[in-house]
Amino acid sequence: MRALGPASAVTAALLFGSFVALGKLAVSPPLAVSLGMNLVAGLSFLPFLIRRPLSRGSLPGLLAIGLFGGALAPTLVLVALASTAPALAAFLTTTEAAFTILIAYRLGERASRRAYAAMAGLAVGAALVSLPLGGGAVLASSLGALAMVLASLCWAVDNNLSRRLTATQDIPALVAAKCLVASAVLAPAAIASGGFVAADLPLLLFLGLAVHGAAILFFYRGLREIGAMRTGAIFTLSSVFGAVVGHLLFPQPLQAIQVAAGAGMVALALVLAIESSREPRVVPGRPSGGGKNLTKLP
Repeated sequence: MRALGPASAVTAALLFGSFVALGKLAVSPPLAVSLGMNLVAGLSFLPFLIRRPLSRGSLPGLLAIGLFGGALAPTLVLVALASTAPALAAFLTTTEAAFTILIAYRLGERASRRAYAAMAGLAVGAALVSLPLGGGAVLASSLGALAMVLASLCWAVDNNLSRRLTATQDIPALVAAKCLVASAVLAPAAIASGGFVAADLPLLLFLGLAVHGAAILFFYRGLREIGAMRTGAIFTLSSVFGAVVGHLLFPQPLQAIQVAAGAGMVALALVLAIESSREPRVVPGRPSGGGKNLTKLP
């Protein structure tokens, strides 16, 4: 059913929002936490990969999503959380929608003028939300905000590449392969950084299976059903859940302009979701009458 696409995207957003808050609870180095999450998720979904291996043609795309979405993006989030309030970090994840839509546009997807205006507004809001929190943490806060935006860019690349893979590959198997590739990329640097802290093991197990792996699974189902633009826009709602949970776990005063800008970004994300849902879905890899390797579906 078509409704499963938006529902899957919302579920993925809720799960990912909790990662932005819960990731700050870890005391292990960011590289070790990112490795642990990917390893748990990859091994949990491995039976699906064994039963339905991916095609050889998917290897280049798989390596790319493993690097950008599996290894780099979660690590950058964990680095950002070391100097950034979870509520602020959650609001900054809304920039992922803007990057996703921009890349999707280049790949053939289209949106309305209102959607493009909302995307521009998200960029302005991100700049306002990332204003330093003041005191001696000005530089650290700014660098943390930059790390979050870079993580969003990495996920946007991942989103658009994964959209093509989900059209032809088994989704649970793809989740396993992506997380295992990310684990292989992260392992040398994670070991060099000092490895895990034993106290983090329960958290890593929870993050890996119930948050990281499950979020990717539901996100990919959304990609298959409604495309990268719509899924990316709806997924921005993760900022709401992440900001609320983050503020409850780690209360930290925010400037009024940051709260206002964050609320505005959520509103713009909803505009993106609504406007994107009105656009026809574009699926890569199928011939169209216009000569391009893209097809619009109702």
